[in-house]
Amino acid sequence: MRIPRFRVVRGMTLIEIAFILVIVAVLAVTGAVKIGESAALRDLDAAASQLRALLREAQARAVAENRAWRVTFDTALDRATLEVDAGGGSFTAQETVVLPRHARIDSTTFPSDRVDFDGSGGPSAGGQALLSIARGGAKTVTVVAGTGIVKIQ
Repeated sequence: MRIPRFRVVRGMTLIEIAFILVIVAVLAVTGAVKIGESAALRDLDAAASQLRALLREAQARAVAENRAWRVTFDTALDRATLEVDAGGGSFTAQETVVLPRHARIDSTTFPSDRVDFDGSGGPSAGGQALLSIARGGAKTVTVVAGTGIVKIQ
């Protein structure tokens, strides 16, 4: 009669387990960094779209109501305010857009950080608002002088 032999099953050594844990940790950190970067880029895209929408709204309301509307940029607080001509040279705030947390308004080339749209929808001046995120991404929202076209670059 033959005696059955048992096969020896070899387990993993402590070094092999530690190596696998190091690989998993590196992959987890890399994934977390990529997720953070994509969130910041999404915020930048959202900020540019919000400012473009606010500028287009000012332009559309100026045409619809045949009176001046203005967008004022606040680079210190990273926000833009939609204002209506209240007469006598004063403007009244109607809506304020605060940029998403990762995005900021670095600077504008608009005179006095604002652009007015007259009753025909024409801008008082062309210019740009430069938006950025901490990790180096940037977008520019442009109002073309004369035509009033608003675009993101």
